[in-house]
Amino acid sequence: MKRLIIFMLLCLMVLYAYRSLPSDAVGVRKMHCVNYVGLDYHFISLPFDMGVDSSNHINPTGDKFRSIWRWNPDNQHWSGSSFTPFLAKWLIPFPVTEGRSYLLGALQCDFDFVCSGKYEILPQYNLVTTGPDTADMNLIMVPLEKYDLITAGYGIGNNISYCKQVTRWDPTLQLSRVTMLDSYGFYWMYDFPVFIGEQIFVDMTAEVTWPYDTGKMPEAKIVKTEPFAEINLPKAVYYNIVNSEGNAFDLSQCSITFKAWITGREDDILTESSYGCGLEQMTDSLSAIYINLGNFKNKWLPDDVVNFLVTESAISKSPLKLEGSGSYNVEEYSDTAFRGFNSFVKGSGEPIVVGTPVDSEDNIPYVTELYQNYPNPFNPVTSIKFSLRTDCKVKLRVFNYKGQVVKEIINDNLVKGYHKVDFDASNMSSGLYFYTLEADNMKLVKKMVLVR
Repeated sequence: MKRLIIFMLLCLMVLYAYRSLPSDAVGVRKMHCVNYVGLDYHFISLPFDMGVDSSNHINPTGDKFRSIWRWNPDNQHWSGSSFTPFLAKWLIPFPVTEGRSYLLGALQCDFDFVCSGKYEILPQYNLVTTGPDTADMNLIMVPLEKYDLITAGYGIGNNISYCKQVTRWDPTLQLSRVTMLDSYGFYWMYDFPVFIGEQIFVDMTAEVTWPYDTGKMPEAKIVKTEPFAEINLPKAVYYNIVNSEGNAFDLSQCSITFKAWITGREDDILTESSYGCGLEQMTDSLSAIYINLGNFKNKWLPDDVVNFLVTESAISKSPLKLEGSGSYNVEEYSDTAFRGFNSFVKGSGEPIVVGTPVDSEDNIPYVTELYQNYPNPFNPVTSIKFSLRTDCKVKLRVFNYKGQVVKEIINDNLVKGYHKVDFDASNMSSGLYFYTLEADNMKLVKKMVLVR
């Protein structure tokens, strides 16, 4: 009995010391990363001060992985840094801090990522949301002090409060595991275990700062959850651009703009101003545009064709605009793609030559298509989106189940491109309706459901 009491006291002392985590404490966390065939994403966290403050210092030579990404919860986008073997350097490095989580890609081998060093008081997480009906993911690390929260939903989700969904990336399956509140906010569906130092996403219905200073949780609101939306994982694509003489651009002396889109999804466009995209003066003899496929609104898939339209306007010359185009077939793996660097990366193809005069920048090929309204079912407002291949006369009408016209939304000439209208059915009764698009010698029909 005496031995049992002593053993219990020792256990309590260890737990108390672990909870306290004095400022002179040190620790080690090891995360095993596997170079799978195909996609090979691994999340890491920095629970201790390992003496690095920049992403390019974690693996300076790029021998273990060649891309590292951070998640920006404010605009729900990825930004990252990629290692270029032919330049032997990291492009666009960013600051890293303890207590944060990051995503590794383009693994070159199996390895153990080891974070060891002094324990620091880690910062709180400012968890964001833009509303209860939107997916606002926040990437956090389960704090070391939260060792008693052993499940994702009933543990972390309830402790945070105002949390409606917890997501963890499974590196073995290369898929997300998700637990979410039921539609009434009473219980967590598909709950799973979590561990201290683990990297997870939390979806919020209110903005909170967590862990709480007082240790007291606010009273959670009952929320209605939505089906889980897959996180669009990042992948960087760099495309070499040259002028008509085959020389690199001096990006400080010219104005380069571009558009990038996936064939069949021309309404989802990235530009040089999009988050995680831009221009890169690699060397005096190399200039490039770059995008992050993960920042398309639609999830990218292997074998997708990504198109680029690049326009140049000389600052010190005439107002003449020049353009060039290129495309890229997306490979399955997460490695950064370098296109048009054939002298450095064999098989990467020719660069985009920006040298053809153009009158208009808007040369994106559109198709005439009617899209499913959103939300659907709806009450009482929904959005209807459609695209036009050419300038043409357009009729957009709503019919009831008897085939009677109940609303004519558009009857006018419209220009080619993408269009969206909000349809208000406040004066209509619940039921099944049809909406039709008559344009470009076509008639397209979709269903929608009004629920009161």
